[in-house]
Amino acid sequence: TDLYQQTGDARWLTVARRFDHAAVFDPLAAGQDRLDGLHANTQVPKWIGAAREYKATGTTRYRDIATNAW
Repeated sequence: TDLYQQTGDARWLTVARRFDHAAVFDPLAAGQDRLDGLHANTQVPKWIGAAREYKATGTTRYRDIATNAW
């Protein structure tokens, strides 16, 4: 997402979205907490990535993921 912001090249968004973790992101986007048993140090970078994606694109799904993670 950072590369997209720097270049404006949408191909970088495609690359960034390949790192989306559906098992974590889908429940968070739906307002569900299914984080029990997951190590925070492996999840926080994903949430930061979601926040950056929202900042770069305005896609509310990523806002919801980041908001519901905290």
